[in-house]
Parts: sequence; C-alpha cells; structure tokens
Amino acid sequence: MTTATPMTQDVLNKLSRICDRLGFPKFFIDDFARYQDGKEWTINGNPIENPAGLFTAWAKVRRQSMIESGIWRGCKNENWDFTPAVFKGYKRASTPENELYIETLMNKVNKGEPLTDQEKDHADQMGIIAIIEDLKEDEPENLNCTPLRIVCEKCGLIDFSYAQEKDKFCPRCGKRQHFTLFKR
Repeated sequence: MTTATPMTQDVLNKLSRICDRLGFPKFFIDDFARYQDGKEWTINGNPIENPAGLFTAWAKVRRQSMIESGIWRGCKNENWDFTPAVFKGYKRASTPENELYIETLMNKVNKGEPLTDQEKDHADQMGIIAIIEDLKEDEPENLNCTPLRIVCEKCGLIDFSYAQEKDKFCPRCGKRQHFTLFKR
C-alpha cells in the first residue's frame, strides 16, 4: 500500500517556520521528506496525520545526534556551507562566493599556504586538510597540481584526485569504475 505524500505547500511553509523558530537548517526538510518517502509516509503502519509535529520531533533527535557526534555547526544556514556535505558535493553552497571560497581554500591547503584562523577552522570543519593529506600520500608525484572532485559514473560517489578522469575502485559499487570530473 502506498500513501500519497502529505508535503503540500502549506505543510512545507509550516516546516520552514518550524526551522526558523527552532534553529534547524532548511535542508532538514528535504532530508525528512526523503526519509518519509522511504517509509511511505506511515508511522506504525498508519498514515502520518501530523507531519509538522513528527518533523519537529525528528529534527530535534537529528540535531542532538549531530551535536553528540561533533558535526553540528550551529543554526545559521550559512554555517552549513562549510561542512563536508558541501565540500564533497552532496549539497550546494548557498552562494557562488562560498563555492569559490571553498575551491580557493582547497587550493591553499594543497599548496601549503598559510591559513587564517577562520580558514583553518573552515578547512577542518569540511575535512579538506585530511582529504588533501590522504591525496598527497596516494599520489605524491602530483603535489604541485590542483586537486579535483571526481565522481563515479555509475553511482555518483564523489572522490578526489589530481586527474580529471580515473579508473579506480568504488566502495559503493564494490568494483572498479570510471570516475570523471565532477560538474554541478
């Protein structure tokens, strides 16, 4: 049995107001909708009657689990631009300037240029430093090149390399796949 999604414009507006009032990032709404689509918008076998109430409870639990695991970055949406989800291409940066800043920061880390305290904090939050260090260990002959985001053509897994194209093992597919330059 499949139930229709209760995500009408009215419900989306309610969820947006809940995010504003309680300090949840707006992408929680998309994640909640994807989660409920997988559960066919039912709870204990019954159709969801109060999506706003369920969203509030779900978002509070998600925020708490993020706080406990150390990945919560505050309630302002712009803080979420400087997380691994944006750096790895799973979410879009809120502005083109932030996307450019992320690329510039990746290049500064790669070249070993000095970083301000804020840039160092952002690079740590996004995982740039760890990814670049791993990349340099795997491909030491390309240290002067610019690192690129590459994507598996089969499943969309994003990885990093100094080459625009590469055949490599994809852990999501479980076999060797062709990776190409990631383009939005």
